[in-house]
Amino acid sequence: MKNTNLFISSAVASVLCSGFASAGQSASAVQPAATSGVTGYAEIAAVTGSDTIGLDGSSASSDVSGGRLDGGLLFGNGFSLDGRYETVDAEAGFNVEAARAFLNYNQEIAPGISAFFGAGYGTQQIDLVMVNVNSDAILANVGIELTSGQFFGSAFYTHAFTTSTSAPSTSGPSFLPSLPKVDVGTLEANVGYHLNDNVSAVVSIETQVTGDSIIQKDWLASLGLRFGF
Repeated sequence: MKNTNLFISSAVASVLCSGFASAGQSASAVQPAATSGVTGYAEIAAVTGSDTIGLDGSSASSDVSGGRLDGGLLFGNGFSLDGRYETVDAEAGFNVEAARAFLNYNQEIAPGISAFFGAGYGTQQIDLVMVNVNSDAILANVGIELTSGQFFGSAFYTHAFTTSTSAPSTSGPSFLPSLPKVDVGTLEANVGYHLNDNVSAVVSIETQVTGDSIIQKDWLASLGLRFGF
């Protein structure tokens, strides 16, 4: 972790921004695109992972766990609308809630291989004992998807361009003066298996790769079921 001798305001903002970039992949990774009409999917998953907290020249790991809900619509022309809501609790004593939405475009580049890119918006809140920290970001992602028989998978990079960060106090004036805006990038990979025409099992893992955060997302893994309709 770099530049750990920062004020608490930087630490809190970095905690917040570190979760932004875990945006969802293109929906076609787990739900085959239709030639016409609109199809959709919904996924529920449990998540677990670890953060590294660095401050005043020291660092420590904190386990996190929670849940995730993904959903989306495929429009049959390469475009999809994908969203995610996630909430995690940390052993260090804070809770993080994040929501985001993406408009993605998917293009096949070879049999069983396609690439996608998209843009979207994300918002996040950290609940601390004395203050809530809220932040917003413009999101961009790019990735690749593979399919082979009943198996599918994808890998993608997501970048969060943080546009605002604020810290309204829950009990009187906030003790945080001004919060810096920290941009963050993450990598996520997932593998799934079609159990039948409508249900798939999906596992994923993500890690933070850019952004000078006080809270570094070492890894976050999920296991869930995805339902197509």
